[in-house]
Amino acid sequence: MPTSWRRQAAPAGECSFANGGQLSYSHAEPWANPNVFPKLLKWAFQEDAPLVLRPSTDPHMIRWGLLFLRNCLPSYARRHSEVMLRLGLYSKKKMTELMADTHVDFHHLSKGILHVYSDQKSFDHARKQAEFQHTLGCEENVLTKEQSFALEPTLAHTTMDVVGGIHAPIDESGDIFVFTKNLATYCQDHLRVKFVFNKSIRRI
Repeated sequence: MPTSWRRQAAPAGECSFANGGQLSYSHAEPWANPNVFPKLLKWAFQEDAPLVLRPSTDPHMIRWGLLFLRNCLPSYARRHSEVMLRLGLYSKKKMTELMADTHVDFHHLSKGILHVYSDQKSFDHARKQAEFQHTLGCEENVLTKEQSFALEPTLAHTTMDVVGGIHAPIDESGDIFVFTKNLATYCQDHLRVKFVFNKSIRRI
């Protein structure tokens, strides 16, 4: 039976307004990895868990769950991480080309992204991932607590017990809402693109 829905009336009307604005090309660790096993049970009782898994008799869900667990094996996780990193580095290359070609302004910053850690186990895991990605051509800097604070002085006011940080120089940031709006304007003005908004779309 045909269904219909109404989209927004302008570009970027359905994208996030309050995310971190990260262009995290170096963030290449898949959700399915050995480190996720201890967290699954805890997340099962959290409504706001980053990965929500609920018991189900749905055969498709069961199959998905088994495949997820298989992909948590170290050999699979490393393979997928390598693919994700290649995709991330390629995305950075194409984004750089897009910015050079269009000069679209979106409050872009290329200062890298600093991830800080409040427990030693998580920090050690992140450091091993950074070392692995270094072998694939992705440079990340492992920082002590003092080095992290020196790089980002506002951390001196945090109440979190920081044990260290990982700084990814290739990562960037920007406002995705502004980017989408300005890119749409560029496409209209320079590429003669015509957008149709606020129309009922029918799908068979």
